[in-house]
Order: sequence, then C-alpha cells, then structure tokens
Amino acid sequence: MYLQRAAFALTTRRLMALVLLLCLFAMASRPILDPDFWWHLRTGQLIWESRSIPRQDVFSFTRSGQPWITHEWLTEVLIYGLYAGFSQGGLILVFSAIITAAFALLYVQCPGRPYLASFVVVWAAITSAVTWDVRPQMLSLLLSSAFLFILRLYLKGSSSIIWSLPPLMALWSNLHGSFFLGLVYTAVFLVAAALDKVWRRRREGAMDWRGLRRLALVTLLTAVAPILNPNGLQLLIYPFGTLGSPSMQTYIMEWFSPDFHLAEFQPFAFYLLALLLSLGLSTQIPSATDFLLALGFGYASLQSARHIPFFVLATAPMLSGQLLH
Repeated sequence: MYLQRAAFALTTRRLMALVLLLCLFAMASRPILDPDFWWHLRTGQLIWESRSIPRQDVFSFTRSGQPWITHEWLTEVLIYGLYAGFSQGGLILVFSAIITAAFALLYVQCPGRPYLASFVVVWAAITSAVTWDVRPQMLSLLLSSAFLFILRLYLKGSSSIIWSLPPLMALWSNLHGSFFLGLVYTAVFLVAAALDKVWRRRREGAMDWRGLRRLALVTLLTAVAPILNPNGLQLLIYPFGTLGSPSMQTYIMEWFSPDFHLAEFQPFAFYLLALLLSLGLSTQIPSATDFLLALGFGYASLQSARHIPFFVLATAPMLSGQLLH
C-alpha cells in the first residue's frame, strides 16, 4: 500500500510539471507583434542569400554604407530559415518552445517542487510576459536561465558542468547583444562564493579553494569567449553603447522604467512586494549569491522594463525558498 501511494505521488508530481509546461507554452503562443521582426527577417534573408554577414548599413537611406555591427546575425538566420520553411506559425511555435524551456529550467532551480515552485514560476512568467515575442531577446532568456541553472548546479557539487559556460557564451555572443549577462552571472557567483568562503571560513557549506579557482578560470574564459564572432573585439563594446544610448533610453518604450499605473506591470509590482515581504518574514537568511542577484537585477528592472525577465529568472528560486520557511 505504501509503495502504491508513493507511485501515485510521483505520478502526480510529473503531471503537475507537465501541466506547468503546457500552461507556459500556451502563454507564449501569441501573434508576432515585435516591430523589429521584419527587419530581423530581412537581415536573415540577406545573410542567407549572400552567404555573408553585412558590415555596412544596406537598408537605410541616411546612413547607407555606415559601419554596422550585426550582433544578432545567427538569430536572424534562424528566424529567416524557420519563416521560409514553416511560415509565421512555425516561428511562433519554436519561440514558444524557447520561452517554455527557459522557465522549465527555472522550475528545476526552485525549491518547493511541484506545487509552490509551479506557482512561483507561473507568477514569474506572467511578470515577464510583457517582453515575450518572436525576437532575439528570447534566446537571451533561455541562455540566462541555462547559465543560472549550471551555476547553481556547480554550487551543489557538479564540478564538470561548469566548463560548458564558455562555449555557451561564445554561442550567445552570436545570437543577441545581451550576451554580456553571461559574464555578469558568473562574476556574481564568483564574488558571492568568495565572500561566503571568507565569512564562513571552514564551516560546512562554503566552497573550497579549488572550487573557487575553477570558477575564477571559467569566469575568465567566459569573458574572453565573446570574441569568437564575426565582429571580433568590436562586439565587446556594443552592449555598453546600447545601455548608454540617449536615443534608445528616450524613444524606445521597453527601455523606460516600468509604469505601475499600467495593468501590464501590476504582476511585477506584486512580485516585488512578495519578494520584500518574504525576505522580511522568513526565518531563512538569503545567500550572498541571491542577495547580489536580487539587488543588481532589481535595480536594473526598475530602470528599464526590458530587464524584468532577467530579474525574475535570477530571483524566483530565492522567492520560492523564502516562502518555504
């Protein structure tokens, strides 16, 4: 009888995870609304047909021939290939699967599976859904989730998996300009592990010096990996030019701070409140890693709505853990 109940509980847990994935996929399956979609599609077609990556602006009139860093070239080739083979419907399904995979990895990182973790992940998904679409940023969403998943596995003792980060970073640098986040994640985990080592010293749970050295080497390799792209070293300064562009900050709405008077940002407001309340009421003290991630990405998400998805990816495991205690 006990074994039968255990088997039933296991089946229930799997069913809950399946329902979660189906809900996420249904949420992500939506018409293409991104105004940049056709530009990405045309760029992908140009690369596909010419078998070369453009170095100068070939589309606009006023800046024709000016240098152009095609930082999303691989995603644009993917978008055009899928569109040519499967039309818009195929593109929507593939990008819905990418978004679902990102939050499936988040679910695995959250304590309290399946019920509490499912609730937190759905809430995180609703909070970040304001940015979902067929766009290169969705690949950054998936790779961010993958980086955090791998780094958290490393903290739990899976030492070999950490070496997958530099190749993933090299791939990311050819997919989307947010690749710099990969270095941010590894650096945060390195700094937090070093602080934890100093504070806890020889107490159980702190990473040993060998683990710290390995993580430091991987962080260095992750910083170097983005040069493996057609634009070379020029790509490394591209994210800073984007973040510091007055025009983008002034005229592109998703770079604005979230407006909490709008219904679309209400889930984010309640997510922030829940996170703060859980930190205040929980008996569990957050780790240095969770604290640094919440502080940094919380500030970034309040500066720009574009960063909200990365904030929930970084903090949902902490929120789930705090709600358990």
